[in-house]
Amino acid sequence: MFSYNQKHKMEFLLISIPLILLWWQSCNAFPARSFYANQSTLELVHLLFRHGDRTPETNNLDPNNPYYAENNYYPYGYGQLTNVGKVRVYELGKNLRKRYNNFLGKAWNMSSLDILTTDYNRTKMSVELMLAGLWPPTCSSIWNPVLLWQPIPYNYEKRANDKELSPFLGCTTLDALVNEVMNNSSDYINARYGEVFRILENGTGLQNITYLKAFFLYFGFTIQENLNIPLDYWVYTVYPEPLRSLAIEYYYVETNNTKLRTIMSGYLLKKIITDTQNKINGFSPQGRKMHIYSGHETNIAALLLSLDMLKVVELPPYASYLAVEIHRIDEIYGVKIFYQDYSSEDPRGPLKLPECEEFCPFERFVSLVEGILPKSDEECYGSSTK
Repeated sequence: MFSYNQKHKMEFLLISIPLILLWWQSCNAFPARSFYANQSTLELVHLLFRHGDRTPETNNLDPNNPYYAENNYYPYGYGQLTNVGKVRVYELGKNLRKRYNNFLGKAWNMSSLDILTTDYNRTKMSVELMLAGLWPPTCSSIWNPVLLWQPIPYNYEKRANDKELSPFLGCTTLDALVNEVMNNSSDYINARYGEVFRILENGTGLQNITYLKAFFLYFGFTIQENLNIPLDYWVYTVYPEPLRSLAIEYYYVETNNTKLRTIMSGYLLKKIITDTQNKINGFSPQGRKMHIYSGHETNIAALLLSLDMLKVVELPPYASYLAVEIHRIDEIYGVKIFYQDYSSEDPRGPLKLPECEEFCPFERFVSLVEGILPKSDEECYGSSTK
């Protein structure tokens, strides 16, 4: 029989050995080589991703919906990240670690990342979970051996001031420009979707359904279906089609002309270009690897269409991302852009801008997008800027 002291020594060893193994694994956890990206020439990554699966907002529902009340989405509430969404963006972080492993290295520090998210709980939580998968602590960074996670700070702007990621809320000039496109296309919209609007009005009890309201309702139907919440029988007369096509066409409305592209994507592009120039010229914090943006499907769709890189035929799915990679090849800095929409295991790309190659020299890239870069805040706020 063991003595009291021997018994406690044995219990200590049984507890300690797994913790030591966890520590050893964390110091050797990352694969020796990357599975995807060419990291020998990689200098910087700008990553824009969509949040994970969520519950509906009130604007995605109609008051006659039997599942309108917020308690139907307990414990999350309206517009919040679900457990499925949490897993999805955590896995995104792990996949990005595989893609950029050698480039990122093991040890995180305050200079490694610059992170910006929109002012929504679901995007803030998504970036935290993505970072948990992307950059678990190693060796000296481990503060709790049974919790291989480390806090990494992020920043955000209030919605009314967020030109880069929330122009659909922050830019006061946007609505008038969108309405102008809608008015000019009213004959087409009424011919294609007039009956859809009437069915939605009869089914929901709402009056004067607009294109934008139909867009929001499409998301509500999709979310309820994903949550295994039954839809009313009449919904299937317009869902998934033609509401799905209506939703996709709205991204083309938002990027219909140069002014709209400037608002929807120009401010973000301007930041990407400025941060890249700082990296090239040695003005970035030493060791800066990545700029991360936690946003929405509309951010991704708008950027794809604003750059004329790809026709959007599907809504960017949860945890989809655009990676703007900055490479230096033969002493030339250039851009490679990849889009992960999960149509295959690997991201699509490099995507080509019109009049440029898959590896687009940075100066050429800047000249090609210059027409949609804002000159000031006036494009967003009008003549009386904030």
